[in-house]
Amino acid sequence: MKNEELFALAKSKKLFAMEALWSRFLPSYEFAFQELAKGTIGDVLHVTANLGFPNADVIRVATKELGGGTVLDVGVYAINIVEQVFGGEVPEKVEAVGHLNKNGVDFDFAAALQYKNQKTASISCHSMLTLENEATIVGTKGIIKGTIGDVLHVTANLGFPNADVIRVATKELGGGTVLDVGVYAINIVEQVFGGEVPEKVEAIGHLNKNGVDFDFAAALQYKNQKTASISCHSMLTLENEATIVGTKGIIKLGANFHACQKVYVNDAVHEFAFPDPIVPTVYGSTGLCYEANEVRKCLKAGQLESSVMSREASLTISRIQDAIRKQIGVVYDVDPPLQ
Repeated sequence: MKNEELFALAKSKKLFAMEALWSRFLPSYEFAFQELAKGTIGDVLHVTANLGFPNADVIRVATKELGGGTVLDVGVYAINIVEQVFGGEVPEKVEAVGHLNKNGVDFDFAAALQYKNQKTASISCHSMLTLENEATIVGTKGIIKGTIGDVLHVTANLGFPNADVIRVATKELGGGTVLDVGVYAINIVEQVFGGEVPEKVEAIGHLNKNGVDFDFAAALQYKNQKTASISCHSMLTLENEATIVGTKGIIKLGANFHACQKVYVNDAVHEFAFPDPIVPTVYGSTGLCYEANEVRKCLKAGQLESSVMSREASLTISRIQDAIRKQIGVVYDVDPPLQ
């Protein structure tokens, strides 16, 4: 019996009926939503949630006849936090990727949800990996957050409030988050998966008055049960972290991951401080010296490309960017017309 039928039956019989979703009643949830109600982080525009436990062999999770799969098992918790934060609003668009087991039920999924008024959410769940199992609610004034073997899942988000910067906002200058900060999120996925081309890319996003994206969220599916979820924003400061989840643990590249100076390997922190600037500079810009050193090394060796940032890697990244732009409707003058 589906929910609609169950609730209709209960109503007709004048009986109490409620989904036993215990998360909603926790003191931590009560506190978080009190903070939301007070406007502590402003208007909420983005939510991320991931939940994963290695329980793929548990019968109720693995079996179709028992309603198995991560969407119905732990997915309900990820979807619930989004539904609560956005006050029960129905998404305008849902795009998802995932893998099925031999019984035809999902053992993982990643999804991007688009709502009206420029709101988005990205969620992912897994039954073969322990993910970070955190939810992050990003508003215009702040963030609320609840607290390695073969790599099977990567998440990366990057957002800075620079939507009014001309190069980001203007189509003629190749504006938009996909090309601006999106390259860093896609790059970490490309590096982790060794240049592999995704089998499927599903994306959502919002466009400004100039027809370029000021945000996007995307789910990427790869062969051998690998997935990635990425999101970027030019109106919000996101967590700006990248997380690499393997069968034996988690590696996290701390904020800002595109200029990362702290790496966490199963919670053990490793620090890589950039050189001190000689004159005042933008945060992290002294880290550009490592790129310059690589170019110098290649030129001295007579090489035509770098093995660290190969031409093929650049092409893979740009093709993923093109796939995302096509789905959210960003077309530049140099692009062929959308089909």
